Amino acid sequence: MLADLTRRQVEEDDVTLLIINDRVDPMLLSTFHPRVKVVRLNRRPSANPLALFWSLNRAVRRLEPDVINCHNANTSGVLRGLDRKLVFTIHDENIPAKYLRKSMKYIAISDTVYKDMQQRRPEFSITTVADGIETELIERRNDSVPSDKVRIVNIARLQQKKKGQDILLEALTHLPEEFSVDFIGEGEDSEALQDMARTLGVESHVNFLGKRSRKWIYAHLADYDMLVHPSRYEGFGLTVAEAMAAGIPVAVASSGGPAEIIQNGRLGEVFDLTPQECAAAIMRIADNYKAALMRATLARDIACRNYSMKRMAAQYREVYQNLLNCKV
Repeated sequence: MLADLTRRQVEEDDVTLLIINDRVDPMLLSTFHPRVKVVRLNRRPSANPLALFWSLNRAVRRLEPDVINCHNANTSGVLRGLDRKLVFTIHDENIPAKYLRKSMKYIAISDTVYKDMQQRRPEFSITTVADGIETELIERRNDSVPSDKVRIVNIARLQQKKKGQDILLEALTHLPEEFSVDFIGEGEDSEALQDMARTLGVESHVNFLGKRSRKWIYAHLADYDMLVHPSRYEGFGLTVAEAMAAGIPVAVASSGGPAEIIQNGRLGEVFDLTPQECAAAIMRIADNYKAALMRATLARDIACRNYSMKRMAAQYREVYQNLLNCKV
C-alpha cells in the first residue's frame, strides 16, 4: 500500500522513504516509483537502541522534510523535537500509546480505529482517512452462479488469534461437501492451521497457497465465489475492500473495520465469531447467490468510490497541507 501511496504522491511532491531495519524484501522495494528517494539505515534487530536514536534523528534532520509520516509508534517515540512535523498513521485498534504525544497529528485508517484511539486519548487531533487500493487493477467477477463447487477465499496473515482462520476451518465442518477454502498468506500459525484441518477432517477441502503477489491476487480474486474474513479484531481490512472491488460477495465478522467497510451488513454478510454463525453467513450467500451478486455490484461501486488510492493520496495531502498551514 505504501508503494501505491507514494507512487501517487510523487506526482505532486518530493517523497523520501526512510527504512529503518535491514530486513527488506527486494521485490517489494522494486515496486516503488523511481522518483521516490530511498534512505536505508540498515538497523539490525540486535542493535543498540541508543544508536538508532542518533542515526534516525540525524537522518531525518539531514532530509529537512516538511512532514514526517510515521507508521510505527516506536518510531515516533525515537524522533524528538519534531512533533510539529509528525503525522502518525494508526493502523489498528489497541495500538500502544506509550510513545504518542498530543503535539503530533494522527490519521486513523477507519472510524473503528478513530473511535478506539479517541476513547483512550481524547486529547489527540485525529483525522480519518480510509486505506486505499488500486481498484482499476482488480479483475471483476462475472455474474455466473456456482454450479457445483463453491470456492471460498481467505487472504490474510496466518495468525489465528487475530485473523480467525481457525473459525473458518471449523465452519467448514458445518458446510456441505461442495464447499472449499483457499487460504492465501503466510504466518506463524501455518503448521497449526494445517494440523487443525487434518484433525477436523476437512483437509481435502482446504488449500494453503502460501504467499501470492498482489498481481496474482488481483488477477484471481474473480475466480472465487466469496471471500470470508473472520478476524477477531481488525482496524480496516484491505482484502475485504479488494474483494468488493472484484465484485465477489463477502462475509466478515460483525465488529471492527471489515464490518465498517461493508456498512455493517448492507454490502455483505456479517456474523458473530463462532464457527456456526460463520457457516450460516456462508450459506446465506450460497443459497441466495443472485441476490448476493447484486449486492456485490453495489459494493464494487462503493469500493471504487470510497477506497481508491487516488482518493487516499488526496486526503493525505490535505492533512499534510493543514499541518503546514498551522505552522505558518
